[in-house]
Amino acid sequence: MFRSTKRNHPSISTSGPEERPSKCPSPCNGFGTSTNKRVEAPSPPAFLNPNTRALLLGDPSRELQLLGNKEPNKFGLHIINVSCLKQGQLTASWSVNRSKSQLCSLHDRLKQILPKDDASMVSPTDNINIFLSVIMFGWKSQVWKDEPEIKDYVAAFLTKDADFHPELDDNQNRHPNASPKSSILYRHNKRSSLETTKATLDDFSLVKLVGKGSFGEVFLSKRKSDESTFAIKILSKADMVRRKQCDRVNIEKHCLSVIRCPFVVKLETCFASDTHLFFVQTMCQAGELYFHLDRSQKLTSKLARFYTAECAIALQAIHDQGIVYRDLKPENIMIDFYGHLKLVDFGLAKIGVESSVTGATSFVGTSEYLSPEMVKRERHGFAVDWWGLGMVLFEMLTGLPPWYCDDRKRVMKSITDDVIEFPKGEVSVGARSLIRSLLHKDSRYRLGSLKGIEEIKAHSYFNCLDFNKVEEKRIKPPYIPSLISKTDVSYFDTSFTSQSVVHDSSVSYEDSRLVEEAEKRGAFKGF
Repeated sequence: MFRSTKRNHPSISTSGPEERPSKCPSPCNGFGTSTNKRVEAPSPPAFLNPNTRALLLGDPSRELQLLGNKEPNKFGLHIINVSCLKQGQLTASWSVNRSKSQLCSLHDRLKQILPKDDASMVSPTDNINIFLSVIMFGWKSQVWKDEPEIKDYVAAFLTKDADFHPELDDNQNRHPNASPKSSILYRHNKRSSLETTKATLDDFSLVKLVGKGSFGEVFLSKRKSDESTFAIKILSKADMVRRKQCDRVNIEKHCLSVIRCPFVVKLETCFASDTHLFFVQTMCQAGELYFHLDRSQKLTSKLARFYTAECAIALQAIHDQGIVYRDLKPENIMIDFYGHLKLVDFGLAKIGVESSVTGATSFVGTSEYLSPEMVKRERHGFAVDWWGLGMVLFEMLTGLPPWYCDDRKRVMKSITDDVIEFPKGEVSVGARSLIRSLLHKDSRYRLGSLKGIEEIKAHSYFNCLDFNKVEEKRIKPPYIPSLISKTDVSYFDTSFTSQSVVHDSSVSYEDSRLVEEAEKRGAFKGF
């Protein structure tokens, strides 16, 4: 996603540092506080049946009745009948088909939040209806009311693909996501329903402009069919061709298509018009980490540790796909509605990398976050991302990157030559040790270069944090954004959000010819 800040770092080439502007909108009052009231039970993610979802979640006085068949059908699926009642009267009913693995995944999540002596200990494969009774009880319990994300998760389980029956196998009624092997529970591991049909811009309403860069714009948008919110990144084909960035777009599309991680932005779908490219992605309503650092100057140790852990998990997921990210900085770390981070913008990524120290040669990035091997224009690999993690952790704890100044050449020399220094009394001993290990000048000996995230996990700085719980989102974020709704844009720069929402698809004759010739050579193939 483009930076929603006034600090201008080109997406592709290295640029020098500039003064960080203040851009705190008037509703905000310090990190984690706001004059607005947060909705206690935010709207859940989009499902295919918005009417049943509304019936299920819209009225707290409703009760659930669930009944499942004990044995799976010939497709390996259990049919679960869902009834929604109000004051004892049936108001809606439907059925869903769930595989054994989906039931067991839900069971594992419930075990993590319900009391140890609860009936959730009963496996759904032993007695599915006792298991379903736990869901009916939990739906009304205070425990679930305090965990809206868990309630959203269960709501997805009970509404996704409602009233679809795979035994209607006539190719016309078969749903493309009907395979029992697919799971609706880990939303970051599935492909969106948007990908089953070719989307167009007409399927969405543009709500607000939230970012703008040299190649295009980013809009908060709503899908017309169910009011789900997304971020749509719109890129000009002509600008991409003129600046020779067509390959970068294809690389970003590839990266977002193969990476599966809850802390990496999800590509819902992508498509193209004659003049523009469109990336439909997860909307992160709390904006960039940079925004929060600019407003609060620095983060608490607890929050910095939490974000560093989520970021490390994201980087490992990226590396597992043979990709080096190469642009880790607060502007590319977004915060979602629930307070979790997501990495965005893979325009500088390199694919096909297998080593921590070799595999890439391009000189790319943002000057104050470059690693020593990048500054020296040496071969580099995954280790540049672990360097970036150390830089970001330092900035979260102190307010600025190490060696930050207005002189780009001086920054570069400091990166390669200077010893890192910490502000007195601001950084704990454990954090200093981790940062020094991540910012080792020699990439061969940098923490993470040998065993990846396992080395980071083993550091004493994370002794109080369970990485498994972090990855499964079982730890409540230390900071919950103060948002009125999922269309609240108070965490984005008002210089963008105050602009009129207009997408101009017109191009000159020269640009049209430029794009036409590029597409004949294979540019934008796959959109």
